[in-house]
Amino acid sequence: MKITFYLLALLLIISCSKKEAKSEKFTQVEIDGLKMDSTKNLPVDYSGIAELNIEKLLNPKPFNLGALLDSINLIPLESGKECLISELTSITFSKDYIYVVDAYQGSSIVIFDKSGKFVTRIKRGNAPHEITTIKNICFNAKTNELIVFHSHYMSFFSPEGKFIKKAKLPINAFSFEITDDGYLFCTIKGIDNRHMGTFSECRLLALNANFEVMYAGKINNSDIETDFCGETRYLKRDNDTIIFTHSFNDTIFTYYNHRVKAKTFLNIGRSSVPRDVLRKDEEIISKELKANNYDFFMGEFESTTSHEYYKLSNHYTRKYTSVFRDKKSNNCISLNSYLIPSYLPCFREPFATHNDYFVSYVNPDNYFVNSMFGKAYCNKNNIKEYDNPILVFYKLKHF
Repeated sequence: MKITFYLLALLLIISCSKKEAKSEKFTQVEIDGLKMDSTKNLPVDYSGIAELNIEKLLNPKPFNLGALLDSINLIPLESGKECLISELTSITFSKDYIYVVDAYQGSSIVIFDKSGKFVTRIKRGNAPHEITTIKNICFNAKTNELIVFHSHYMSFFSPEGKFIKKAKLPINAFSFEITDDGYLFCTIKGIDNRHMGTFSECRLLALNANFEVMYAGKINNSDIETDFCGETRYLKRDNDTIIFTHSFNDTIFTYYNHRVKAKTFLNIGRSSVPRDVLRKDEEIISKELKANNYDFFMGEFESTTSHEYYKLSNHYTRKYTSVFRDKKSNNCISLNSYLIPSYLPCFREPFATHNDYFVSYVNPDNYFVNSMFGKAYCNKNNIKEYDNPILVFYKLKHF
């Protein structure tokens, strides 16, 4: 009886939390601060868009990615009571520090120096210097600040994690990036911004440093919008340009100096998901994807100074296709599993980028610590099973 009571109480708390999050209210003063009266539309330029034929790259064979490696560097993240990571969900870099978002207890940020030594943890909580549910984080190299977008707030920290300030943001968004004069926010279907009036359904919002909305654009074609989204920020920085997309959009855009341009169209061909499927609710879409041999792009991509990476998923075959493109030659390779020589770590697909390098990681699980490479590496670096992840930075040759 007690167990039943506690379960009902827990469900009630979760239900109230979801309801509260969905019905977040902002004061009229906060809404007026957005200065929506002077907001301009953000048009999209589709001229000169490049087409990448993904269809011919599907159903690839295993590929020896090790043969394409130009260089590889490993950084083991220090393990300890204060810095143990339960699940690495995202990673950001500054000149001297590594910022890891840890899923433990609703997400916190663990800061390491560039050698992997623990610095501090920005904890979850309601105090001014603490954070709540993290949307994503960015480092502003110009102001030398770590910026955290969490719940309806923007919190600012020094590079080593000391609290600076916190500001309430009267918009609901999914992700953000730093621009030359402010911030670029991305929303998705299902995020409620009714208080923004005619701009409530815009998916891209350009704000200045005072959080006033300068530009807003819908970007997505309304008939392919869906609540079914992937685990991705959708916004990526490539030097001075921001690259972005959405789930099932198949088009990658760039944003620079208040202008949006369609950059690349991923032509998936006959195996792409029909648009009438995407108009259904999330549960039905999920069933359709598992029942049919559809290949689709969930917006998961990475870009270094020399190469690009795209991930295509297929829930029917339970496989995904990795596509690497050489920016110099425009050549592409595709693979559905990585063949790595035994003298190198068996890393996964790119998780982030840092300058010329794709960034992946390996967990020191039983398989890794007993592998040919892992056994020698762990002994040399005093790494034990289930310690913190080991970051893998790898640069590809031109092909």
